[in-house]
Amino acid sequence: MSSPVSTPDAETTLGKFHLFGELPTELRLSILETAARSAMPGIQFFGANWTGEAESEGPIDLELVEPRVQDISGPFRSRVDGNPSTYNQDFGLWMASYESRDFMLRHYQRLENAIAEEEDPNTLFGDQSHFVVLGGDRFSKVFPKQDLLCLQPFQTSLDYGDLPFFREDSPYKVKNLALEYDPAWMNGLVQARTDGARAQARADIWREDSPRGVFIRSLWAMAERTGPANMTLWLIDCSLRRLEMPSNVFLPDSDSDSDSNKNSARNDDAAKDRSKKAEPEPRVFQSMGARCVEAKDLSECVYAALKPNTAFHFLHELQISVGFNIDWMISVRRNQDAIPLPNGLEDLVKVLCVEPN
Repeated sequence: MSSPVSTPDAETTLGKFHLFGELPTELRLSILETAARSAMPGIQFFGANWTGEAESEGPIDLELVEPRVQDISGPFRSRVDGNPSTYNQDFGLWMASYESRDFMLRHYQRLENAIAEEEDPNTLFGDQSHFVVLGGDRFSKVFPKQDLLCLQPFQTSLDYGDLPFFREDSPYKVKNLALEYDPAWMNGLVQARTDGARAQARADIWREDSPRGVFIRSLWAMAERTGPANMTLWLIDCSLRRLEMPSNVFLPDSDSDSDSNKNSARNDDAAKDRSKKAEPEPRVFQSMGARCVEAKDLSECVYAALKPNTAFHFLHELQISVGFNIDWMISVRRNQDAIPLPNGLEDLVKVLCVEPN
């Protein structure tokens, strides 16, 4: 019986597998196949640096960089240095060896073919995956046609609607753009009671130099429809979990004279009509160790859902107290004759809750 390996030797031995190249070819390829990402839509986290000035004649552009690790507990803070992006699953295989790089080239070609078969052939976006350089020898490969791109904005003062995601001529063809929701966004929301007060509240929150201000400006750009009409804006709420058995959870009642309340009867009727039809499967985006699942409303969620500071409560207050409602969306929407009218803020923003794998 051989002698046990000491702890330092064990760590060294287990950290690297020097005999991988001596394994049979079929086994090596099987291991590489297991390590590489699948064709499922992934979650890609990036830090975002804006380049250019809003007051200058040149365009505002975007540089994607490594996201910052935040000191917040949760599924998105404990893996791969706090970055659970799908690109972290296999980026090392592009540089491990000639064999692994050749495998990755062929593997991603297969993924591109599979994704192209599943997507609408009339889509505006290409079928190809794209490299994103993260500095040094770090880079990622993402599928902008189906992956969820979640941004950490490092500068929060610029007009988000001027960024390339909202320009039809942009090289960044992204179909799913997300920001992480912070419950602190509920703090300081003005309880406006008149149309004039709501208009002032919208102007004030639009000017905020904060992540919440970034979201509001992106929401404004989505309402104006200045960019691709089939791009979806998401909020990831790490406090939400899906229930196995949905229960009734209600949002606070709105003012009787609010615009949203005027449309409540119509929305209730529409909800009943939708319930009669087969509900589509929720959207799912896979990350390392967790996944984000689309949630329609609070009746699908538990965990912190009973606290009045979820993404659903925030969106509700934006409509009721700040006036980001149907009338506002219609007033700012461009080419509205060619675009279906919205039913509410849920037409512009979708919410994702987190499920551990």
